[in-house]
Amino acid sequence: MRFAALLVLVGCAGGADHAIIDDANGNGDSAGQDCLTITITPGTPHKGDHVKATAMGYGIGAVLDFAWNVNGIPNTTYEAPDGSAIGFDVPEAVSYEVGVAITPPSCLPVQRTINVLSGNGNTKLYRMRVVPPADLAPPQETEIVVVGGQTVEDRPFFIDPGIALNGSVTSGATPVPAYVKFTPVLGPAFDLVTTGTFTSRLQLQMHSVIVIPQDNTLAPRVVAWTPGVGPTQFAVDAGNPTTGTVLDRTGAPLANAQVQLEQLGVPSTIATTAANGTFTVRTTFAIGTNITATVTPPPTSGLARLSATAMFDPMQAMQISYVGSPATCDVAATPVKRGGANQGGAIVTIVGALPGTIGTVTTGGVSANATGTVHISATASGGGTLPSTLVPRANLGAVVQIAPTDFAVSSLDTSACTAQTIDAPVRITATGAITNANQLALVGARIEAVPVGVLALANLLPVQTSTFAGGAFSIQLASGGHYDVHFFDPGGRGAEIDLPDLTAAGVGNTMLDPALAIKGEVTVMNNVNPIEGASVQLLCADCTGVAASQPLAQTATDVTGNYRLAVPDPGTM
Repeated sequence: MRFAALLVLVGCAGGADHAIIDDANGNGDSAGQDCLTITITPGTPHKGDHVKATAMGYGIGAVLDFAWNVNGIPNTTYEAPDGSAIGFDVPEAVSYEVGVAITPPSCLPVQRTINVLSGNGNTKLYRMRVVPPADLAPPQETEIVVVGGQTVEDRPFFIDPGIALNGSVTSGATPVPAYVKFTPVLGPAFDLVTTGTFTSRLQLQMHSVIVIPQDNTLAPRVVAWTPGVGPTQFAVDAGNPTTGTVLDRTGAPLANAQVQLEQLGVPSTIATTAANGTFTVRTTFAIGTNITATVTPPPTSGLARLSATAMFDPMQAMQISYVGSPATCDVAATPVKRGGANQGGAIVTIVGALPGTIGTVTTGGVSANATGTVHISATASGGGTLPSTLVPRANLGAVVQIAPTDFAVSSLDTSACTAQTIDAPVRITATGAITNANQLALVGARIEAVPVGVLALANLLPVQTSTFAGGAFSIQLASGGHYDVHFFDPGGRGAEIDLPDLTAAGVGNTMLDPALAIKGEVTVMNNVNPIEGASVQLLCADCTGVAASQPLAQTATDVTGNYRLAVPDPGTM
Protein backbone atom coordinates (compact mmCIF):
# COMPACT_ATOMS: atom_id res chain seq x y z
CA MET A 1 0.00 0.00 0.00
CA ARG A 2 1.44 3.41 -1.00
CA PHE A 3 0.75 6.14 1.53
CA ALA A 4 -0.13 9.73 0.61
CA ALA A 5 2.91 11.99 0.93
CA LEU A 6 2.49 14.62 3.62
CA LEU A 7 5.86 16.21 4.41
CA VAL A 8 6.20 18.30 7.54
CA LEU A 9 9.59 19.33 8.98
CA VAL A 10 9.99 20.68 12.49
CA GLY A 11 12.94 20.99 14.86
CA CYS A 12 13.56 18.58 17.71
CA ALA A 13 16.07 17.91 20.43
CA GLY A 14 19.64 17.36 19.26
CA GLY A 15 19.06 19.41 16.10
CA ALA A 16 17.53 16.49 14.14
CA ASP A 17 14.37 16.72 12.07
CA HIS A 18 11.30 14.53 12.26
CA ALA A 19 8.83 14.09 9.44
CA ILE A 20 5.59 12.70 8.19
CA ILE A 21 6.81 10.71 5.20
CA ASP A 22 5.62 8.63 2.30
CA ASP A 23 7.05 5.13 2.80
CA ALA A 24 6.03 2.88 -0.05
CA ASN A 25 6.55 -0.35 1.88
CA GLY A 26 5.00 1.00 5.08
CA ASN A 27 7.85 0.00 7.32
CA GLY A 28 10.89 2.14 6.50
CA ASP A 29 14.40 0.78 6.29
CA SER A 30 15.35 0.52 9.94
CA ALA A 31 16.05 -2.69 11.80
CA GLY A 32 15.64 -3.51 15.46
CA GLN A 33 13.36 -5.17 17.95
CA ASP A 34 9.65 -5.08 18.77
CA CYS A 35 9.63 -2.28 21.34
CA LEU A 36 7.50 0.45 19.71
CA THR A 37 3.71 0.85 19.83
CA ILE A 38 1.11 3.32 18.60
CA THR A 39 -1.73 4.35 20.91
CA ILE A 40 -4.91 5.79 19.34
CA THR A 41 -7.16 8.24 21.22
CA PRO A 42 -10.13 7.83 21.24
CA GLY A 43 -9.75 4.08 21.06
CA THR A 44 -12.93 3.73 18.96
CA PRO A 45 -13.14 6.89 16.84
CA HIS A 46 -16.35 7.88 15.08
CA LYS A 47 -16.90 9.87 11.91
CA GLY A 48 -16.05 13.54 12.54
CA ASP A 49 -13.79 12.89 15.57
CA HIS A 50 -10.31 14.35 16.06
CA VAL A 51 -7.84 11.49 16.55
CA LYS A 52 -4.48 11.56 18.28
CA ALA A 53 -1.82 8.92 17.49
CA THR A 54 1.03 8.62 20.01
CA ALA A 55 4.22 6.60 19.53
CA MET A 56 5.48 4.91 22.69
CA GLY A 57 8.80 3.08 23.06
CA TYR A 58 9.84 0.89 25.96
CA GLY A 59 13.23 -0.33 27.09
CA ILE A 60 15.09 2.10 24.80
CA GLY A 61 17.11 5.28 25.21
CA ALA A 62 16.44 8.78 23.90
CA VAL A 63 14.63 9.07 20.55
CA LEU A 64 16.05 11.68 18.17
CA ASP A 65 13.31 11.55 15.56
CA PHE A 66 9.81 10.19 14.83
CA ALA A 67 9.02 9.61 11.15
CA TRP A 68 5.26 9.11 10.59
CA ASN A 69 3.67 7.63 7.50
CA VAL A 70 -0.03 8.11 6.87
CA ASN A 71 -2.61 7.51 4.17
CA GLY A 72 -5.82 9.32 3.37
CA ILE A 73 -5.46 11.76 6.29
CA PRO A 74 -5.47 15.45 5.36
CA ASN A 75 -4.35 18.31 7.60
CA THR A 76 -2.14 16.24 9.88
CA THR A 77 -0.35 18.19 12.65
CA TYR A 78 2.10 17.40 15.42
CA GLU A 79 0.65 17.32 18.93
CA ALA A 80 3.90 16.77 20.89
CA PRO A 81 7.01 18.97 20.76
CA ASP A 82 9.31 16.01 20.04
CA GLY A 83 7.12 14.68 17.23
CA SER A 84 5.98 11.60 19.18
CA ALA A 85 2.29 12.38 18.56
CA ILE A 86 0.25 13.56 15.59
CA GLY A 87 -3.39 14.60 15.31
CA PHE A 88 -5.95 14.63 12.50
CA ASP A 89 -9.67 14.75 11.81
CA VAL A 90 -11.49 11.71 10.42
CA PRO A 91 -14.29 12.98 8.19
CA GLU A 92 -15.41 9.59 6.87
CA ALA A 93 -16.31 6.18 8.36
CA VAL A 94 -13.50 4.31 6.61
CA SER A 95 -10.18 2.73 7.57
CA TYR A 96 -6.94 4.73 7.82
CA GLU A 97 -3.35 3.50 8.09
CA VAL A 98 -0.85 5.14 10.44
CA GLY A 99 2.77 4.04 10.88
CA VAL A 100 5.88 5.35 12.62
CA ALA A 101 9.62 4.69 12.63
CA ILE A 102 12.19 6.15 15.00
CA THR A 103 15.80 7.29 14.93
CA PRO A 104 18.01 5.67 16.05
CA PRO A 105 16.48 2.45 14.62
CA SER A 106 16.57 0.48 17.85
CA CYS A 107 12.91 -0.55 17.41
CA LEU A 108 11.15 -2.00 14.38
CA PRO A 109 8.67 0.36 12.67
CA VAL A 110 5.01 -0.23 13.54
CA GLN A 111 1.75 0.38 11.73
CA ARG A 112 -1.85 0.63 12.95
CA THR A 113 -5.17 0.45 11.15
CA ILE A 114 -7.72 2.93 12.49
CA ASN A 115 -11.30 1.83 11.86
CA VAL A 116 -13.54 4.89 12.01
CA LEU A 117 -17.12 4.07 12.89
CA SER A 118 -20.30 5.70 11.72
CA GLY A 119 -21.75 7.64 14.61
CA ASN A 120 -25.27 6.32 14.03
CA GLY A 121 -24.43 2.69 13.21
CA ASN A 122 -26.05 -0.25 14.93
CA THR A 123 -23.60 -2.75 16.42
CA LYS A 124 -23.37 -6.53 16.44
CA LEU A 125 -20.97 -8.64 18.50
CA TYR A 126 -19.27 -11.62 16.84
CA ARG A 127 -16.42 -14.03 17.49
CA MET A 128 -13.62 -14.19 14.95
CA ARG A 129 -11.59 -17.39 14.78
CA VAL A 130 -8.35 -17.73 12.87
CA VAL A 131 -6.81 -21.15 12.25
CA PRO A 132 -3.30 -20.75 10.77
CA PRO A 133 -1.30 -23.64 9.32
CA ALA A 134 -0.60 -25.95 12.26
CA ASP A 135 3.18 -25.62 12.04
CA LEU A 136 3.01 -21.81 12.44
CA ALA A 137 0.59 -21.13 15.29
CA PRO A 138 -2.38 -22.59 17.19
CA PRO A 139 -5.99 -21.55 16.45
CA GLN A 140 -6.96 -18.27 18.12
CA GLU A 141 -10.18 -16.39 18.68
CA THR A 142 -11.28 -12.88 19.61
CA GLU A 143 -14.51 -10.90 19.88
CA ILE A 144 -15.22 -8.06 17.47
CA VAL A 145 -17.96 -5.45 17.23
CA VAL A 146 -19.27 -4.83 13.71
CA VAL A 147 -20.78 -1.36 13.23
CA GLY A 148 -23.42 -0.72 10.56
CA GLY A 149 -23.45 2.02 7.96
CA GLN A 150 -19.96 1.29 6.63
CA THR A 151 -18.69 -0.41 3.50
CA VAL A 152 -15.52 -2.06 4.82
CA GLU A 153 -14.03 -2.79 8.22
CA ASP A 154 -10.32 -3.51 8.31
CA ARG A 155 -9.54 -6.22 10.83
CA PRO A 156 -5.91 -7.38 10.69
CA PHE A 157 -4.97 -10.33 12.90
CA PHE A 158 -1.61 -10.57 14.61
CA ILE A 159 -1.29 -14.21 15.62
CA ASP A 160 0.79 -15.30 18.60
CA PRO A 161 2.92 -18.27 17.46
CA GLY A 162 2.60 -19.76 20.94
CA ILE A 163 5.01 -22.45 22.00
CA ALA A 164 6.01 -25.71 20.35
CA LEU A 165 5.11 -28.87 22.26
CA ASN A 166 7.20 -31.87 21.26
CA GLY A 167 5.10 -34.50 22.92
CA SER A 168 4.37 -38.19 23.01
CA VAL A 169 1.62 -40.57 24.09
CA THR A 170 3.10 -43.57 25.82
CA SER A 171 2.12 -46.78 27.53
CA GLY A 172 5.05 -47.51 29.78
CA ALA A 173 8.03 -46.61 27.64
CA THR A 174 6.31 -47.40 24.32
CA PRO A 175 4.74 -44.67 22.11
CA VAL A 176 1.16 -45.58 21.20
CA PRO A 177 -1.17 -44.20 18.48
CA ALA A 178 -3.84 -41.89 19.86
CA TYR A 179 -6.31 -39.09 19.22
CA VAL A 180 -5.39 -35.95 21.19
CA LYS A 181 -7.64 -32.92 21.78
CA PHE A 182 -6.22 -29.64 23.13
CA THR A 183 -8.63 -27.18 24.82
CA PRO A 184 -7.14 -23.89 26.07
CA VAL A 185 -8.73 -21.95 28.94
CA LEU A 186 -9.56 -19.21 26.44
CA GLY A 187 -9.93 -19.92 22.76
CA PRO A 188 -10.95 -22.75 20.44
CA ALA A 189 -10.10 -26.41 20.91
CA PHE A 190 -8.30 -28.38 18.22
CA ASP A 191 -7.18 -31.94 17.76
CA LEU A 192 -4.67 -34.21 16.08
CA VAL A 193 -4.11 -37.89 15.43
CA THR A 194 -0.67 -39.16 16.37
CA THR A 195 1.25 -42.38 15.92
CA GLY A 196 2.75 -41.81 19.36
CA THR A 197 5.02 -38.78 18.97
CA PHE A 198 3.94 -35.36 17.75
CA THR A 199 4.76 -31.67 17.52
CA SER A 200 2.04 -29.10 18.01
CA ARG A 201 1.94 -25.37 18.77
CA LEU A 202 -0.11 -24.30 21.80
CA GLN A 203 -1.13 -20.92 23.14
CA LEU A 204 0.73 -19.66 26.21
CA GLN A 205 -2.01 -20.61 28.63
CA MET A 206 -3.24 -23.68 30.48
CA HIS A 207 -4.81 -26.44 28.39
CA SER A 208 -6.99 -29.44 29.09
CA VAL A 209 -5.68 -32.33 26.98
CA ILE A 210 -7.88 -35.35 26.24
CA VAL A 211 -5.94 -38.42 25.12
CA ILE A 212 -7.81 -41.35 23.54
CA PRO A 213 -5.53 -44.29 22.73
CA GLN A 214 -6.24 -46.33 19.63
CA ASP A 215 -5.69 -49.47 21.71
CA ASN A 216 -9.06 -50.28 23.32
CA THR A 217 -7.33 -51.87 26.33
CA LEU A 218 -5.93 -48.46 27.35
CA ALA A 219 -8.24 -45.99 29.07
CA PRO A 220 -8.69 -42.45 27.70
CA ARG A 221 -7.78 -39.70 30.15
CA VAL A 222 -7.64 -35.93 30.56
CA VAL A 223 -4.37 -34.19 31.52
CA ALA A 224 -3.72 -30.56 32.53
CA TRP A 225 -0.93 -28.92 30.53
CA THR A 226 0.82 -25.68 31.60
CA PRO A 227 3.35 -23.63 29.56
CA GLY A 228 6.87 -24.14 30.86
CA VAL A 229 5.72 -26.94 33.15
CA GLY A 230 4.32 -29.55 30.78
CA PRO A 231 3.96 -32.44 30.67
CA THR A 232 5.51 -33.39 27.34
CA GLN A 233 4.79 -37.09 27.82
CA PHE A 234 1.14 -38.14 28.16
CA ALA A 235 1.09 -41.54 29.83
CA VAL A 236 -1.90 -43.85 29.42
CA ASP A 237 -2.64 -47.18 31.06
CA ALA A 238 -5.48 -49.61 31.64
CA GLY A 239 -7.23 -47.24 34.06
CA ASN A 240 -9.97 -48.61 36.29
CA PRO A 241 -12.53 -51.26 35.36
CA THR A 242 -16.25 -50.48 35.39
CA THR A 243 -18.27 -53.67 35.05
CA GLY A 244 -21.93 -54.27 34.40
CA THR A 245 -24.71 -56.21 32.74
CA VAL A 246 -27.16 -55.32 29.95
CA LEU A 247 -30.62 -56.90 29.97
CA ASP A 248 -33.11 -56.93 27.09
CA ARG A 249 -36.77 -55.90 27.33
CA THR A 250 -37.73 -59.28 28.82
CA GLY A 251 -35.00 -59.10 31.49
CA ALA A 252 -32.77 -61.67 29.74
CA PRO A 253 -29.06 -60.99 29.12
CA LEU A 254 -28.37 -59.02 25.92
CA ALA A 255 -25.29 -60.19 24.02
CA ASN A 256 -23.29 -58.25 21.41
CA ALA A 257 -24.38 -54.79 22.58
CA GLN A 258 -21.75 -52.04 22.61
CA VAL A 259 -21.38 -50.06 25.84
CA GLN A 260 -19.51 -46.80 26.41
CA LEU A 261 -19.44 -44.29 29.26
CA GLU A 262 -18.51 -40.58 29.16
CA GLN A 263 -17.67 -37.99 31.80
CA LEU A 264 -16.96 -34.31 31.06
CA GLY A 265 -16.13 -35.08 27.44
CA VAL A 266 -13.78 -37.95 28.28
CA PRO A 267 -14.97 -41.36 27.05
CA SER A 268 -14.32 -44.80 28.41
CA THR A 269 -13.16 -47.64 26.22
CA ILE A 270 -15.85 -49.46 24.23
CA ALA A 271 -16.99 -52.89 25.41
CA THR A 272 -19.14 -55.55 23.72
CA THR A 273 -21.40 -57.56 25.98
CA ALA A 274 -20.76 -61.28 26.35
CA ALA A 275 -23.36 -64.04 25.94
CA ASN A 276 -24.43 -63.47 29.59
CA GLY A 277 -24.82 -59.71 29.00
CA THR A 278 -21.75 -58.70 31.00
CA PHE A 279 -19.21 -56.05 30.00
CA THR A 280 -16.11 -54.27 31.29
CA VAL A 281 -15.01 -50.80 30.19
CA ARG A 282 -11.83 -49.02 31.27
CA THR A 283 -12.11 -45.49 32.69
CA THR A 284 -10.20 -42.77 34.50
CA PHE A 285 -13.37 -41.15 35.87
CA ALA A 286 -13.77 -39.27 39.14
CA ILE A 287 -16.48 -40.09 41.67
CA GLY A 288 -19.15 -37.44 42.25
CA THR A 289 -19.55 -36.13 38.68
CA ASN A 290 -22.25 -37.02 36.14
CA ILE A 291 -21.57 -39.96 33.83
CA THR A 292 -23.49 -40.74 30.63
CA ALA A 293 -24.02 -44.40 29.75
CA THR A 294 -24.77 -45.29 26.13
CA VAL A 295 -25.73 -48.69 24.72
CA THR A 296 -25.90 -49.51 21.02
CA PRO A 297 -27.84 -52.78 20.74
CA PRO A 298 -27.10 -55.48 18.14
CA PRO A 299 -28.83 -54.65 14.81
CA THR A 300 -31.04 -57.75 14.93
CA SER A 301 -32.49 -56.99 18.38
CA GLY A 302 -35.11 -54.42 17.35
CA LEU A 303 -34.08 -52.27 20.32
CA ALA A 304 -33.26 -48.58 20.34
CA ARG A 305 -29.96 -46.90 21.20
CA LEU A 306 -30.19 -46.24 24.95
CA SER A 307 -28.76 -43.28 26.88
CA ALA A 308 -28.94 -42.13 30.52
CA THR A 309 -27.03 -39.57 32.60
CA ALA A 310 -26.65 -39.44 36.39
CA MET A 311 -24.01 -39.35 39.12
CA PHE A 312 -23.21 -43.02 38.66
CA ASP A 313 -20.36 -44.54 40.68
CA PRO A 314 -17.78 -45.94 38.22
CA MET A 315 -16.37 -48.18 40.96
CA GLN A 316 -19.64 -50.10 41.33
CA ALA A 317 -21.23 -52.63 38.98
CA MET A 318 -23.71 -51.09 36.54
CA GLN A 319 -27.00 -52.69 35.53
CA ILE A 320 -28.53 -51.49 32.28
CA SER A 321 -32.05 -52.71 31.55
CA TYR A 322 -34.29 -52.37 28.49
CA VAL A 323 -37.30 -53.48 30.54
CA GLY A 324 -39.97 -50.92 29.65
CA SER A 325 -38.83 -50.64 26.05
CA PRO A 326 -41.59 -50.95 23.39
CA ALA A 327 -42.37 -54.36 21.95
CA THR A 328 -40.87 -55.08 18.56
CA CYS A 329 -42.40 -55.48 15.13
CA ASP A 330 -41.00 -57.45 12.19
CA VAL A 331 -41.30 -55.43 8.96
CA ALA A 332 -40.47 -58.48 6.81
CA ALA A 333 -42.07 -58.44 3.34
CA THR A 334 -42.87 -54.72 3.53
CA PRO A 335 -42.75 -53.47 -0.09
CA VAL A 336 -40.60 -50.45 -0.99
CA LYS A 337 -42.17 -48.65 -3.95
CA ARG A 338 -41.67 -45.66 -6.21
CA GLY A 339 -44.44 -44.72 -8.60
CA GLY A 340 -46.14 -48.04 -7.87
CA ALA A 341 -43.09 -50.12 -8.81
CA ASN A 342 -41.15 -52.16 -6.27
CA GLN A 343 -37.55 -50.95 -5.79
CA GLY A 344 -35.18 -53.89 -5.60
CA GLY A 345 -31.96 -53.18 -3.68
CA ALA A 346 -33.27 -50.01 -2.05
CA ILE A 347 -31.61 -49.24 1.29
CA VAL A 348 -34.11 -48.33 4.02
CA THR A 349 -32.98 -46.65 7.25
CA ILE A 350 -35.69 -46.67 9.91
CA VAL A 351 -35.22 -43.87 12.46
CA GLY A 352 -37.00 -42.05 15.25
CA ALA A 353 -36.84 -40.76 18.82
CA LEU A 354 -38.93 -42.90 21.17
CA PRO A 355 -41.19 -41.10 23.65
CA GLY A 356 -40.86 -41.57 27.38
CA THR A 357 -38.59 -44.03 29.19
CA ILE A 358 -37.25 -47.14 27.47
CA GLY A 359 -35.22 -48.55 30.37
CA THR A 360 -33.01 -47.76 33.35
CA VAL A 361 -29.34 -47.53 34.33
CA THR A 362 -28.43 -48.31 37.95
CA THR A 363 -25.27 -48.34 40.07
CA GLY A 364 -25.65 -48.93 43.79
CA GLY A 365 -28.31 -46.51 45.04
CA VAL A 366 -28.29 -44.32 41.91
CA SER A 367 -30.81 -45.06 39.16
CA ALA A 368 -31.75 -43.03 36.08
CA ASN A 369 -34.36 -43.41 33.36
CA ALA A 370 -33.04 -43.90 29.84
CA THR A 371 -34.16 -42.39 26.53
CA GLY A 372 -33.97 -44.12 23.17
CA THR A 373 -33.34 -43.37 19.50
CA VAL A 374 -33.90 -45.77 16.62
CA HIS A 375 -31.45 -46.29 13.74
CA ILE A 376 -31.96 -49.63 11.96
CA SER A 377 -31.07 -50.33 8.32
CA ALA A 378 -32.22 -53.01 5.89
CA THR A 379 -31.78 -53.62 2.15
CA ALA A 380 -34.75 -54.61 0.01
CA SER A 381 -34.58 -57.84 -1.89
CA GLY A 382 -34.41 -58.01 -5.66
CA GLY A 383 -38.20 -58.08 -5.59
CA GLY A 384 -38.32 -54.85 -3.62
CA THR A 385 -39.43 -56.13 -0.20
CA LEU A 386 -37.69 -55.87 3.15
CA PRO A 387 -36.11 -58.93 4.80
CA SER A 388 -36.95 -59.93 8.37
CA THR A 389 -36.10 -56.81 10.40
CA LEU A 390 -37.17 -56.09 13.97
CA VAL A 391 -37.95 -52.47 14.93
CA PRO A 392 -39.66 -50.93 17.98
CA ARG A 393 -43.41 -50.43 17.79
CA ALA A 394 -43.63 -46.65 17.43
CA ASN A 395 -44.34 -43.81 15.05
CA LEU A 396 -41.13 -43.84 13.03
CA GLY A 397 -39.76 -42.57 9.75
CA ALA A 398 -38.02 -44.30 6.87
CA VAL A 399 -35.29 -42.79 4.69
CA VAL A 400 -35.09 -44.66 1.40
CA GLN A 401 -31.97 -44.60 -0.76
CA ILE A 402 -32.69 -45.60 -4.35
CA ALA A 403 -29.30 -44.52 -5.76
CA PRO A 404 -26.14 -42.99 -4.22
CA THR A 405 -27.61 -39.45 -4.14
CA ASP A 406 -31.31 -40.26 -4.55
CA PHE A 407 -33.22 -40.23 -1.25
CA ALA A 408 -36.84 -40.00 -0.14
CA VAL A 409 -38.61 -39.79 3.22
CA SER A 410 -41.60 -41.93 4.13
CA SER A 411 -43.60 -42.27 7.34
CA LEU A 412 -43.59 -45.70 8.98
CA ASP A 413 -45.97 -46.25 11.89
CA THR A 414 -45.26 -49.66 13.40
CA SER A 415 -47.33 -49.04 16.55
CA ALA A 416 -49.95 -51.63 15.58
CA CYS A 417 -47.52 -53.73 13.52
CA THR A 418 -49.92 -53.90 10.58
CA ALA A 419 -48.98 -54.45 6.96
CA GLN A 420 -48.05 -51.29 5.08
CA THR A 421 -46.02 -49.95 2.17
CA ILE A 422 -42.95 -47.72 2.23
CA ASP A 423 -43.38 -45.15 -0.53
CA ALA A 424 -40.31 -43.36 -1.95
CA PRO A 425 -41.45 -40.45 -4.15
CA VAL A 426 -39.09 -39.14 -6.82
CA ARG A 427 -36.63 -36.56 -5.45
CA ILE A 428 -37.47 -32.94 -6.14
CA THR A 429 -35.32 -30.51 -8.09
CA ALA A 430 -35.59 -27.07 -6.48
CA THR A 431 -34.66 -24.13 -8.69
CA GLY A 432 -34.23 -20.40 -8.23
CA ALA A 433 -31.76 -17.55 -8.47
CA ILE A 434 -29.64 -15.65 -5.97
CA THR A 435 -29.26 -11.87 -6.07
CA ASN A 436 -27.79 -9.33 -3.68
CA ALA A 437 -29.55 -6.34 -2.13
CA ASN A 438 -28.84 -4.32 -5.32
CA GLN A 439 -30.62 -6.94 -7.47
CA LEU A 440 -27.29 -8.08 -8.93
CA ALA A 441 -27.42 -11.70 -10.08
CA LEU A 442 -24.66 -13.61 -8.29
CA VAL A 443 -22.80 -16.18 -10.35
CA GLY A 444 -20.74 -18.52 -8.16
CA ALA A 445 -22.87 -18.08 -5.02
CA ARG A 446 -23.38 -21.22 -2.94
CA ILE A 447 -26.35 -23.11 -1.55
CA GLU A 448 -25.97 -25.71 1.21
CA ALA A 449 -28.95 -27.76 2.38
CA VAL A 450 -28.27 -29.38 5.77
CA PRO A 451 -30.58 -32.32 6.61
CA VAL A 452 -32.71 -31.99 9.74
CA GLY A 453 -35.35 -34.18 11.37
CA VAL A 454 -35.65 -37.69 9.95
CA LEU A 455 -32.87 -37.09 7.40
CA ALA A 456 -30.48 -35.99 10.15
CA LEU A 457 -31.31 -39.06 12.25
CA ALA A 458 -30.32 -41.15 9.22
CA ASN A 459 -26.93 -39.34 9.13
CA LEU A 460 -27.35 -37.90 5.63
CA LEU A 461 -24.72 -35.42 4.42
CA PRO A 462 -25.48 -31.84 3.33
CA VAL A 463 -26.32 -31.18 -0.32
CA GLN A 464 -24.41 -28.37 -2.03
CA THR A 465 -24.46 -26.54 -5.34
CA SER A 466 -23.41 -23.24 -6.95
CA THR A 467 -25.21 -20.66 -9.07
CA PHE A 468 -24.49 -20.31 -12.77
CA ALA A 469 -25.46 -17.73 -15.42
CA GLY A 470 -28.02 -15.22 -14.19
CA GLY A 471 -27.47 -16.34 -10.58
CA ALA A 472 -29.63 -19.41 -11.25
CA PHE A 473 -29.29 -22.67 -9.35
CA SER A 474 -30.68 -26.19 -9.34
CA ILE A 475 -30.47 -28.52 -6.34
CA GLN A 476 -31.91 -32.02 -5.84
CA LEU A 477 -33.50 -32.70 -2.46
CA ALA A 478 -35.23 -35.67 -0.88
CA SER A 479 -38.98 -35.71 -1.34
CA GLY A 480 -40.56 -35.26 2.09
CA GLY A 481 -37.24 -34.22 3.64
CA HIS A 482 -36.56 -31.10 5.69
CA TYR A 483 -33.40 -28.97 5.51
CA ASP A 484 -31.76 -25.92 7.02
CA VAL A 485 -30.70 -24.04 3.88
CA HIS A 486 -27.72 -21.70 3.84
CA PHE A 487 -27.31 -19.20 0.97
CA PHE A 488 -23.95 -17.41 0.80
CA ASP A 489 -21.53 -15.75 -1.61
CA PRO A 490 -17.81 -16.59 -1.31
CA GLY A 491 -17.11 -13.38 -3.26
CA GLY A 492 -18.57 -11.22 -0.51
CA ARG A 493 -21.15 -9.50 -2.74
CA GLY A 494 -23.88 -10.11 -0.18
CA ALA A 495 -24.30 -11.41 3.35
CA GLU A 496 -25.48 -14.95 3.96
CA ILE A 497 -29.12 -15.95 4.51
CA ASP A 498 -30.10 -18.93 6.68
CA LEU A 499 -33.60 -20.36 6.22
CA PRO A 500 -34.46 -23.10 8.72
CA ASP A 501 -36.60 -26.21 8.29
CA LEU A 502 -37.47 -25.97 4.60
CA THR A 503 -38.81 -28.62 2.25
CA ALA A 504 -37.80 -28.58 -1.40
CA ALA A 505 -40.93 -26.55 -2.17
CA GLY A 506 -39.64 -23.73 0.05
CA VAL A 507 -36.31 -23.35 -1.76
CA GLY A 508 -36.39 -20.73 -4.52
CA ASN A 509 -35.37 -17.19 -5.42
CA THR A 510 -33.33 -15.62 -2.62
CA MET A 511 -31.91 -12.15 -2.07
CA LEU A 512 -28.86 -11.95 0.16
CA ASP A 513 -28.78 -9.37 2.93
CA PRO A 514 -26.85 -6.09 2.54
CA ALA A 515 -23.24 -6.85 3.32
CA LEU A 516 -20.45 -5.20 5.18
CA ALA A 517 -17.01 -6.49 4.22
CA ILE A 518 -14.46 -7.43 6.85
CA LYS A 519 -10.97 -7.68 5.48
CA GLY A 520 -7.41 -7.67 6.69
CA GLU A 521 -4.07 -9.37 6.78
CA VAL A 522 -3.23 -12.35 8.97
CA THR A 523 0.33 -12.29 10.24
CA VAL A 524 2.19 -14.47 12.70
CA MET A 525 4.47 -12.54 15.03
CA ASN A 526 8.17 -12.79 14.10
CA ASN A 527 7.27 -14.36 10.75
CA VAL A 528 7.83 -12.12 7.72
CA ASN A 529 6.24 -14.54 5.22
CA PRO A 530 2.62 -14.15 4.04
CA ILE A 531 0.30 -16.58 5.88
CA GLU A 532 -1.52 -18.32 3.05
CA GLY A 533 -4.37 -20.75 3.66
CA ALA A 534 -5.29 -19.64 7.19
CA SER A 535 -8.97 -20.26 7.90
CA VAL A 536 -10.89 -17.15 9.03
CA GLN A 537 -14.34 -17.77 10.52
CA LEU A 538 -17.07 -15.50 11.86
CA LEU A 539 -19.15 -17.09 14.65
CA CYS A 540 -22.03 -15.93 16.82
CA ALA A 541 -21.13 -14.48 20.21
CA ASP A 542 -24.41 -15.16 22.04
CA CYS A 543 -25.44 -18.66 20.95
CA THR A 544 -24.80 -22.02 22.58
CA GLY A 545 -24.71 -25.69 21.65
CA VAL A 546 -24.06 -26.78 18.08
CA ALA A 547 -24.83 -23.29 16.73
CA ALA A 548 -21.84 -21.85 18.62
CA SER A 549 -19.43 -23.94 16.54
CA GLN A 550 -21.02 -23.36 13.12
CA PRO A 551 -19.42 -20.48 11.16
CA LEU A 552 -21.77 -17.73 9.96
CA ALA A 553 -19.19 -16.86 7.30
CA GLN A 554 -15.77 -18.22 6.49
CA THR A 555 -12.92 -17.84 4.05
CA ALA A 556 -9.18 -18.43 3.78
CA THR A 557 -6.25 -16.08 3.36
CA ASP A 558 -4.79 -15.68 -0.12
CA VAL A 559 -1.16 -15.80 -1.24
CA THR A 560 -0.56 -12.36 0.28
CA GLY A 561 -1.96 -13.40 3.66
CA ASN A 562 -5.12 -11.31 3.22
CA TYR A 563 -8.75 -12.32 3.69
CA ARG A 564 -12.14 -10.81 2.95
CA LEU A 565 -15.57 -12.00 4.02
CA ALA A 566 -19.07 -10.54 4.04
CA VAL A 567 -21.29 -10.19 7.11
CA PRO A 568 -24.80 -8.76 7.45
CA ASP A 569 -24.72 -4.97 7.77
CA PRO A 570 -26.29 -4.13 11.17
CA GLY A 571 -27.56 -0.90 9.58
CA THR A 572 -27.96 2.55 11.12
CA MET A 573 -30.24 3.97 13.75
